[in-house]
Amino acid sequence: MHYTKDEKDIIKNKISAIIPTIQANTDLLTNLILSLDKDSCVFEIIVINNSTEPLPEIHSSKIKILDFGENLYVNKSWNIGVEESRAEFYALFNDDLILPENFCSKILPLLSKDNGLYGFNKEFVQEIDHPEPYNETFELYIEPADRRRLGYGIIMMGHRENYTPIPDNLKIFCGDDYLFFMNEKNGKTNYKISGCPIKHCHQLSSNKPEFFKIKQQDCFNYKKINKKYKIPKPYLPNHTKFIRKLFQMYNVYEGEQKYKCINILGFTITLKKNRGNHAI
Repeated sequence: MHYTKDEKDIIKNKISAIIPTIQANTDLLTNLILSLDKDSCVFEIIVINNSTEPLPEIHSSKIKILDFGENLYVNKSWNIGVEESRAEFYALFNDDLILPENFCSKILPLLSKDNGLYGFNKEFVQEIDHPEPYNETFELYIEPADRRRLGYGIIMMGHRENYTPIPDNLKIFCGDDYLFFMNEKNGKTNYKISGCPIKHCHQLSSNKPEFFKIKQQDCFNYKKINKKYKIPKPYLPNHTKFIRKLFQMYNVYEGEQKYKCINILGFTITLKKNRGNHAI
C-alpha cells in the first residue's frame, strides 16, 4: 500500500514538513516551525501533537495541527502525516533540530520521484546540550546510502508516492529501517544528505526511560519482519550504558504469550516461552 491522491490535489515542487512531537522542548519546536514557515518551498507544516498538552500558540499560516489526545508514537505519526500531506514531497523532522535558513529550498532540487529515501548523514549532525544559533555556511549534496545508519532518521525525505506505511506493531523504533528497506525493495536507490551541519539536541524525546520497553518490543517485532522479507537487521544505536549494551535480559509480551529474551551485543535470543495473563 502507498499513499496516493488525485493528481490535481498534489502541490508540485513543494515539501510537506511533518513533525511529531511530545513537546519535550517547546522553544525548540516553535523555532523549528518558524524556520520552516519562512522557507518558500515548504507548502505546509503538519504537526502531530503526541502530548496531552495543547501546543503553544505559533503564528504560522502553514501550520496544521493534528491532535488525537494521546501519544500515537512516532512511526504512526509519520504515516498519518504523509497521508494527510498535499505536497509532492514529504519531509519527516525530529522536533529537536536547529536548521539552517531555507534548508528545504536547498534540498528540493535534489529530490526525485525516481529515487527512494533521503536521510541524514551522521557525520554532519552536531549534537548539542542547549539550543544555539545556526551561523554555519554549507554546500548541500547527496550520496548513495548503502544502509540506514545512526542519525539517518532525524530528517527523512522522499516522494509521497514512494512512501510505504510502517506496520502498526512498530511504534518508536525501526520505522526508519523499514522505510529504507521498502524503498530498496521497490527498486529505488536511497541517499544520505551531506554537506549541511544540523544541530540536534540529544534525543529529547525518544531516549526517555518510559519508552525503553516499547523499543524492545519494536525490535522483537521487526525481527519477525526480517524473517518475512529477509531484510537486514536494524542498525542499533547505543541507547544505554555500555554494560547494558553488552548484556540485558527482559520480557516481551505478545497477547497472553510471554517471551523471556536476552540481548547480547544487539542480538536478541528467546530463552523460553511462558503462558500468562500479561499485557503491555
